[in-house]
Amino acid sequence: MNTIRKYYQQGLPILGMLLAYWISHYLIFFILSVVLLLLLLFVPKVSKQVHSFLERILNIAGTWIKTSLFALLFIVLIIPLSFFLKRQDKNVSFVQRNHSFEPEDFKKMW
Repeated sequence: MNTIRKYYQQGLPILGMLLAYWISHYLIFFILSVVLLLLLLFVPKVSKQVHSFLERILNIAGTWIKTSLFALLFIVLIIPLSFFLKRQDKNVSFVQRNHSFEPEDFKKMW
């Protein structure tokens, strides 16, 4: 089962490069997919190195995409929503308390 999963994960970049070739008609994608396929089939040591390299690349890409999407969500949705609610004069901000704390306030907090 683990071997099938490994070959499936290694075959996905080949399919991705073939799809990129089919869409863009750049010959480099086709050549890279054929070379990668031949390496994965006939040289097992290279297969392991390619697999670990692709895992690292996908991990970095996932981190970058996640960070950029959350930043975009914050900029596009949360900041305009806060400006809109402030213009509506709704009380959605923090409660301001003018209270000086004394040691008795910390003895029984709940």
